[in-house]
Amino acid sequence: RSTSMNAFSVQIGLNTAHVACLRIFPGIKPEMVDAVLKLDGLKGLILETFGAGNTPGTADSGLNRILIDAVKRGIVIINVTQCLNGSANAIYETGTALARAGVVFGNDMTTEAALTKLSYLLSLAGATADNVMMDMSASLRGEMSDAPRTLFHHPGGSGTLTPERSSLSALFYAIREEEGLE
Repeated sequence: RSTSMNAFSVQIGLNTAHVACLRIFPGIKPEMVDAVLKLDGLKGLILETFGAGNTPGTADSGLNRILIDAVKRGIVIINVTQCLNGSANAIYETGTALARAGVVFGNDMTTEAALTKLSYLLSLAGATADNVMMDMSASLRGEMSDAPRTLFHHPGGSGTLTPERSSLSALFYAIREEEGLE
């Protein structure tokens, strides 16, 4: 966040017509995403994905190939979560595939903040896909946490296992040893 005061300024050339928002859902056809990405004049897309930033399919799915092609054409794609809390990060296989495709993770930015920020950055004079992608990855005005990260903790909260969870853990380790999965 800014630590200094600057003169108030207003960006008057803001154009939201070149940015779209698309909610991803189970069973979405890659052709649907491709149709949005081929809209005339489109410069940016906000993808609302599952959980921590995941989409249906894998790294070699049709959806990923479509996203790769769009990024190569200079379309900036931002990944935000559909969830009320949490963030979009490349911590699972499909999220990692999106990152490799060139999709920018919005971390804990809301859809509205991502849409506004992307519209603003793409409206700046001299904006390029590369500098917009870099600016979308950083907090400019507190729209996202400075150091977003996914925290994992034990579901019990106290750090101790209940008798039921202790038994299940012991069973898991016994099965793993029996099947040579160590």
